Amino acid sequence: MIRTLIAISFLCLGTGIAAAQDPRITAELESDSTIVGQPLLLRISVLVPTWMPEPPVFPAVELPSLLVRQPERASGPISENIDGETWSGVRRSYRLYPLAGGSFTLPPGDVTLTYANPETNAPVTFAAPLPELTLAAAIPEGASGLDPLIIASGFELQQQLDGDTDPAVGGAVTRTITAKITGTSPIMIPRLTAAPDGESLRAYSKDPQIDEKEDPGKLLGTRSETTTYVAQNEGAVTLPGLSLDWFNIETGQLETATIPAIDMSIRGAVSGEGDDAKTWHLHKSLWWVLGLGVFIALALRVFSARAASWLAALRSRAIQTEWYASHKVVKALSRRDLAAISAALSEWKNHYPGAPEQSFSALLDGVASIGKARFGVQADGATENWRALRSLLSATRRRLRRDSRRARHSPQLNHLNPAT
Repeated sequence: MIRTLIAISFLCLGTGIAAAQDPRITAELESDSTIVGQPLLLRISVLVPTWMPEPPVFPAVELPSLLVRQPERASGPISENIDGETWSGVRRSYRLYPLAGGSFTLPPGDVTLTYANPETNAPVTFAAPLPELTLAAAIPEGASGLDPLIIASGFELQQQLDGDTDPAVGGAVTRTITAKITGTSPIMIPRLTAAPDGESLRAYSKDPQIDEKEDPGKLLGTRSETTTYVAQNEGAVTLPGLSLDWFNIETGQLETATIPAIDMSIRGAVSGEGDDAKTWHLHKSLWWVLGLGVFIALALRVFSARAASWLAALRSRAIQTEWYASHKVVKALSRRDLAAISAALSEWKNHYPGAPEQSFSALLDGVASIGKARFGVQADGATENWRALRSLLSATRRRLRRDSRRARHSPQLNHLNPAT
């Protein structure tokens, strides 16, 4: 294998730097020839005597019929001993895949970089063109008659059908043809789907899906074409098969990948009576759904009215209970509203009509004490003890409820001295 190594030395005019300190840029092809579809590795290296505060800018590598891919970790740091000193830099790698036979000359492009001046460390901008590099792509002798030209280490065809292959007029079937290729780019795969014979089918094709991957150092991928066929006329029809010859670079032999044709039989359209029956059943179902919806709406309306009435009665009963009255006192205590406390206490006391007045004296005295502390003219040391008042309310309520329970469960004694 011929190895091409082109080293470029540049003079940086006007900078006052010695020629030995100029950046060194090299462009290297691992070989100057390959076969169609197989890669050549191009390496571009940049070395400087100091360091580069910014990454260098490499030229674009583009040419018709030449596929360019950057491998994983295409760029990386390098170092080299030059005249007893260690120079550092960056190397960029490209894989070049010729898609046709012939000679390819890479156009020159500028490499631009910024590095530190060895004497002052000031940034220096440097730009220089790469030389023209030429490579040749050959077609193997056994593949010279191939059209299309498929040269790979692996190639196969697959197909998938979705739908009935004996559809009625108006029915549809979807066919997906997939080609898998190994050792080169799926761009090498030609169109896979041919139009069906006759006018019994109408074809609707999606855009081809091309999926390219790299499996360490080797390209591979797939090309998929999906077409939906809609039956137009009754009768027999065939979806064409496919046969592609390809050259296996591992065996040096021609091989053939195939998929079979698909025979279809299109039936006449379904009679209108069946459609009328389906329509009748559909309408019947819709009427049932509509009637059920109306029934549910009416039921909810009646239920909601009764529920609202029941809730209103429940609330009316709740606000007449002793618990509700005591709760109003507690809320007034929480707000420390003396006026509200007095009104709430008066309402709460009405739930204990048989209780003597002295049962409430301690609680009323507590309220009076807080009123005196808040509004009294003479300062006699009284304070607003709300916690004590809350405790008095709880204790008084427990005592009154206990006395009420005892009174309800005590037996009524007959009069001991009946009238004579």
